[in-house]
Amino acid sequence: MKKSLLILLVVLLAGCVQENGYNSVTPTIIAKGNLMGNGKEQISKQMIVVADSLSWNRLVAKMNAVNNVSGGFLERKVDFSQYMVLAIFDEVEGSGGYSIDINVFEDNMKVYVEGVYKKPLGGIVPMVITQPYLIVKIPRTEKSIQFSS
Repeated sequence: MKKSLLILLVVLLAGCVQENGYNSVTPTIIAKGNLMGNGKEQISKQMIVVADSLSWNRLVAKMNAVNNVSGGFLERKVDFSQYMVLAIFDEVEGSGGYSIDINVFEDNMKVYVEGVYKKPLGGIVPMVITQPYLIVKIPRTEKSIQFSS
């Protein structure tokens, strides 16, 4: 009986993943937070792929232009032979409480990255200028990356 239920569960789960032709990709969070430099970092709202150490070091330096943001990163050295980095920056906001989440899926041709921008849910928020960001890594791929928000 248990074996039959396990087989049924596996078949159902496999069917769900293949039904729409997309497979979920689980990103590893490197950093999530807010830049607190009042926009002086000069980073616009954007979604970018970082595929090499030079570009990674430039991004980290730009983020650190006002404050040592990278000191709070969960990972500083990325093995770009195995991974690529996806970085999402929101607009500079006039208060706290904003954040970003991410959904990553792939099919045979592309990796689809959706930025999910979250606003404060109400209540009291810090009155400080912030810029939400999210940096994750995913396994390196030769597929094209398509961003949406």
